[in-house]
Amino acid sequence: MRLNALGFDPIGELVSKYRKLELELDRQEKIRDGLIIELTGVGKPRAYRAEVHHNIFNMLLTTAEKLLRYGYGRVPETSVIEDRRPQPLIVNLSEDGDSFTLGVQSDEDYDLIDYQQE
Repeated sequence: MRLNALGFDPIGELVSKYRKLELELDRQEKIRDGLIIELTGVGKPRAYRAEVHHNIFNMLLTTAEKLLRYGYGRVPETSVIEDRRPQPLIVNLSEDGDSFTLGVQSDEDYDLIDYQQE
């Protein structure tokens, strides 16, 4: 509500900055190719600066990544899905080692139980 009161739309501003960066990237490419020649204050041609060009390209990618989250839902970055089953509760009924296991439904499930305690 505060942003609406101020008349500020963050997505709109990001898109606007993205468009400006596209224009500046195009200008830097024209400077690199010699289609545009910048002059210094004394009238000499200014040399092409690759770091400026690459910084604008990186800013463009960063802005695009920020906008991407508005267009698509986030996807988990981990692809390993752990299949954790709850451990059964084991109650020792006597000192002889007889035990009763809760949460086991059939004889096949007994293979999943680890009776070793450390």
